[in-house]
Amino acid sequence: MGKPIFFRPMTSQEKKGWNKGIYVGFYTYLIVLFINFSYESFASGSLFSAQTLFWSGIAAAFITELIYVFVQKRRHSQADHT
Repeated sequence: MGKPIFFRPMTSQEKKGWNKGIYVGFYTYLIVLFINFSYESFASGSLFSAQTLFWSGIAAAFITELIYVFVQKRRHSQADHT
């Protein structure tokens, strides 16, 4: 297989971070949908808009991945200095 044109291969830390982000994003979707469904059951309207529901899980996945990679890089750099 040739050299990638647009994207570089992910490191193992980035893969682990993305996997953790996917889990957090999925559970964020479940929690937000449960809250929205519960609110709709008791009230006449929905609590969150469709855009909020959509972006909540995606944002949670990306933010979790970024935090995980940042923390791992920081731990790795601190371990090198000691």
